[in-house]
Amino acid sequence: MRSAAGHCWRRVLTALGASAALSFLPAVLAAPSALPAAAASTAPSMASTVPNLPVVAVQGPNHSLWIYWQLANTTWLGPAGPGAPGSTWSSPSVAVTKAGLGVVAVQGPDHSLWIYWELPTGQWIGPAGPGAPGSTYGSPTVTILPSGLAMVAAQGPSNTLYIYWELPDGQWAGPAGPGQIGTTYSSPSIAVGSKGLPVIAVQGPANSLWTYTQQLNGSWTTQMGVGAAGTTWSSPSLAAGPKGLLYAAVEGPSNTLYIFQQNSTGQWIGPAGPGGWGSTNGAPSISVDQNGVADVAVQGPGNSLWIYWQEPDGAWYGPAGAGGPGSTYSSPSMALGPGGLPEAAVEGPSNSLWIYWYLPTGLWVGPAGPGAPGSDNPSGDPGTANIPPPPSGVGDVTAAIATGQDGTADNPPSTRFALDCNPYTAVLYGRPIAAACGVNNYFGVRNANEEWCADFAKLVWLSAGEGWNTGVLSPSAASFYAWGAQRGESLVANSGSPQVGDAIVFFPPGSVGGGYADHVGIVSAVNPNGTIDIVNGDFLQSQNIAVEQDNDVLPGPYASSIWSPGEQWVYVAP
Repeated sequence: MRSAAGHCWRRVLTALGASAALSFLPAVLAAPSALPAAAASTAPSMASTVPNLPVVAVQGPNHSLWIYWQLANTTWLGPAGPGAPGSTWSSPSVAVTKAGLGVVAVQGPDHSLWIYWELPTGQWIGPAGPGAPGSTYGSPTVTILPSGLAMVAAQGPSNTLYIYWELPDGQWAGPAGPGQIGTTYSSPSIAVGSKGLPVIAVQGPANSLWTYTQQLNGSWTTQMGVGAAGTTWSSPSLAAGPKGLLYAAVEGPSNTLYIFQQNSTGQWIGPAGPGGWGSTNGAPSISVDQNGVADVAVQGPGNSLWIYWQEPDGAWYGPAGAGGPGSTYSSPSMALGPGGLPEAAVEGPSNSLWIYWYLPTGLWVGPAGPGAPGSDNPSGDPGTANIPPPPSGVGDVTAAIATGQDGTADNPPSTRFALDCNPYTAVLYGRPIAAACGVNNYFGVRNANEEWCADFAKLVWLSAGEGWNTGVLSPSAASFYAWGAQRGESLVANSGSPQVGDAIVFFPPGSVGGGYADHVGIVSAVNPNGTIDIVNGDFLQSQNIAVEQDNDVLPGPYASSIWSPGEQWVYVAP
């Protein structure tokens, strides 16, 4: 056991029997036994373009259209309400031009198609009505072509596919009907393919996946059976990689996640099935970044938000649990945010709008709640879901990230510290890799062998935006003391008023300082009775070494029962 890293261990609690076996994924991914059913409402739509500033459109109260938008400093603004009450009868679809201006398509009154668009002044105007009453059934989809003009695809009458397109003078033409009667059983999805021409994916007859591709002469060709009968049980989500090669994500049979992908010759292959039975409830959403890394967001079990991703070798990993149970009441929508990193928008509890985002450290965090309760709801009724509000302060965000990792464990399982294969060391440092270490699917890394309580605490701080401006923090638990001392904190043993998000560093009897410490954890709650909750990385449990949350702790008796009588502690603020 390397003294520089701190012991990072505890006795096996006798209360933990065989039933306490740990999963290799965070406990937040486990489907709870009882949660409120998903609300029958509409999904948000998110889109962005360079410089990756997303825009989100939702069906607001009383069938209105509401728009939210993100600034370069990551702040969200809104809503703007270009669509009055009674204007919006479906989930909207939003696209963003190269100039950063939004275009929104919705099903308007009487199954019409309505278009709204943003001016350079930031004002929204519309609707224009290219689709007459009776033309649009379900949610349309809009995209921006290489010409800078918009194209809209919609499910038309009698399960047909209708296409509308913008002309250079701003007028709209259509519908063209490349899909015959009985060929389109979902809202379509549209993307620009490898030749700069639009491709549309739909759920075809017998739950198959069909695509339509526009040719240079303006005609459309149909490819039936991209996904065979029985493969497609939702609206597909279509996205293009850097070379224009397409991905299609669908809900497959038995609530699985199916991914289809074009190879280098443009042929469709698949499905790949990264999400097992029961993993996917409703239509997924896929985005591809500038490096060709694909991410898929789905509404997972228990109204959670799950993320899957593809590595450069083509393998799929996941799920990562971006939003815990009770967080997600619609199909998600993904786009690239600041820095080219993916973000996901969902309908949260009580018909709110929630945003989750990916950090360079490998963690998904959130939610940010730009849309208050009742902002994403056809009736305006705020609903009755009894869900706590999202974290607001940095300390609360730190605690949420830490508790979200509760249960993450070594792979392979270990009951001794000689082999301590964890993902946090690998994410931070990429070493020391051991051949005996397995993969952690949450982070998509091969685990690294190192005692990791300090690595866990450091990554939590970094992911919450804390502790980023110093090289003091290291694999040593005592480095957190050194961090506080460098910042001029008053670090007195066995005293102080803890704050949520603080590190708590444990020392053996004697002096405390930056040379050696037994352990470091994260304070996740400060309770009215004077106790605290602690999230600890690298804790020895009955069947593995894992992240563990211990509640209602008095630091003195707690530490003495784990290490030795006279154990000391120090609180360190980030």
